[in-house]
Amino acid sequence: MRPLAVAAPSHEAADAAEAVARAGGSAVDAAIAAALVAMVTEVGLVSLSSGGFVTVQPATGSAYTVDGWMDRPGVGRGPGAPPPETWDVSTEYGGGVEITIGAGSVATHGSLAAFGEAHARDGRLPWAELVAPAVDVARGGFALGSASRYYLRHVHESIFGWDPASHAALHDAAGRLTEDRVVVADLAATLEHIATDGPRALHEGDLADAIAADVGARGGLLGRADLAAYAPVVREPLTTRVAGWSLATTTPPSVGGVVLAAMMRLLEDRPRGLWDADDVEHLVRVQRAVLGHRRGSWRSPPISRPRRARGSTGSTPTTGPSSSRARRRTCRSPTPTARRARSRCRRATAPA
Repeated sequence: MRPLAVAAPSHEAADAAEAVARAGGSAVDAAIAAALVAMVTEVGLVSLSSGGFVTVQPATGSAYTVDGWMDRPGVGRGPGAPPPETWDVSTEYGGGVEITIGAGSVATHGSLAAFGEAHARDGRLPWAELVAPAVDVARGGFALGSASRYYLRHVHESIFGWDPASHAALHDAAGRLTEDRVVVADLAATLEHIATDGPRALHEGDLADAIAADVGARGGLLGRADLAAYAPVVREPLTTRVAGWSLATTTPPSVGGVVLAAMMRLLEDRPRGLWDADDVEHLVRVQRAVLGHRRGSWRSPPISRPRRARGSTGSTPTTGPSSSRARRRTCRSPTPTARRARSRCRRATAPA
């Protein structure tokens, strides 16, 4: 096995990347396997029904970013359709955030479609082998990680307590956030379906039909046409120079790549050896400066993801959102089951 460095939020995710790499997988294969496990274990932070970005630097050729961010749902929805079912909750998480939840907040997911595009370009192992570690973790259960548990302490009742399936997965008999291993009903079976049918399984076929039917029955906008029409967009990445290295990362509509590039540039060449107190203090100053600027600029209308026909690629200018609902929120689903798709959205005026 060639040397491989893995950064992951849990031992389970890192183990998945290592196992796939030892089986002959590429770096893209390992990253996808780790991300799929994280979509199981990092409850509330990311899920199968989410948006995401994949930036790849192939061994030869140019770097690229696959934009799998979420799309606004409602394709073919008539002007006389009933309003979506949503409601707002307030939480102290992140210094105070107002979150819109309910079926009407569910957007068109894209993470798996982005994984599929990256795998088609630079994967080596069969798709099912990348999903297998996530199936195992979902079936056996997992302990909540520190980041997930911190978030859920603020929202386990307001966001994950009103629905019986979410409540059962995350709460003990007394209604407290569970300290036991978590098993999400039907998640392992959902992942097995995805392993068999491929990364389009959440956009076409039985799973997509189940998601659309459930969201629609609960007053959501997401329908079969939204899921079927979704396609990831391949873009030129944001590229910067850091300490003699060329760093390629995600472009808008992702804000993470810009934040990362700014932090790396401001860190300059530190640390110059082992981390010391001055280096840590400098890192904190950099983080506060960049994230503080982001928070101060957060009221500006975000850039939305342009619609593209499936199969099209290339760099495309982004366009502004056409609705106030799209300007106010970004959405992602916290409950990754095939039959119960949800999402919660952070207000665009909230801190990161």
